[in-house]
Amino acid sequence: MDKLFVYGSLKRDGNLHTALDDSKFLGDYITESNGYVMTSAGNFPFVFYTTPKNPFRIKGELYEVEKKVLDLTHRIEVGAGYDFKEIDKGVYGYLYPPPIIGHTTNSIRVNEDEKYFEWVNNANLTGN
Repeated sequence: MDKLFVYGSLKRDGNLHTALDDSKFLGDYITESNGYVMTSAGNFPFVFYTTPKNPFRIKGELYEVEKKVLDLTHRIEVGAGYDFKEIDKGVYGYLYPPPIIGHTTNSIRVNEDEKYFEWVNNANLTGN
């Protein structure tokens, strides 16, 4: 089993979450490593790595997944241009390769105190 970190449309409230239906939810998770930035293409986020000098991390959810689930999420995420990477020791997720793309939206929350980005699904619909 692998640990999969998700931060956008694969989260419990995301429109692609059904891909994780057979997986065990381990809880909310903030990456231990920093150096990340989150931008958006409107309805979904892009997370990419910048430099270790960047203090920001990413908040999302952590799942224990079987190979068949990873195969499915690979088809979804790698097929959309993301790379599968080890985010923290033993924790894997999908990052967008540089160059930097996207923009900020109402769906991106920035916690300046704890230094993390978080995606809020349907934020534009709920007014959050």
